[in-house]
Amino acid sequence: MKKLTLFILILLSGLNNLTAQQNRDKHENFRAYKIAYITQQLDLSPTEAEKFWPLYNEFGKQFYQLKVIDTRDIKRKIKESGGIDTLSEGEAHEYVSILLNAEEEIVKLKKKFYDRLKNVLSSNKILKLYSAENEFNRKLLSEFRKNKTKNQSN
Repeated sequence: MKKLTLFILILLSGLNNLTAQQNRDKHENFRAYKIAYITQQLDLSPTEAEKFWPLYNEFGKQFYQLKVIDTRDIKRKIKESGGIDTLSEGEAHEYVSILLNAEEEIVKLKKKFYDRLKNVLSSNKILKLYSAENEFNRKLLSEFRKNKTKNQSN
């Protein structure tokens, strides 16, 4: 019985590691696709790419922190307190203020990023970046919806 339990634990651990590796692979594939897409859309020279990608990656990390992690923490706190419907008016006001402050920080971050980007790319390419990011996100969402529909029909 102990051997069976040990075998099952090892098997589950291996499956967990495999799933984690698959998720990392998907994330890396996503990043590679996004990098290739943006590089192609902007037609970056090697010199521009060398200066652009460190700025873009730094911005991405900070943006993710503000937009995803901080917002997720706020949503978690609301859920843990019983949900939106259980909040007092004062608590709700506090959470709205926190969310609005996070949005203001995102706008400041974007302005800072674009100010730094002006030293690396022309204004034309900065507009192309904005357009490429939006188009990439639309394509990603479209793919997600297609896959979701395909998976639901199977």
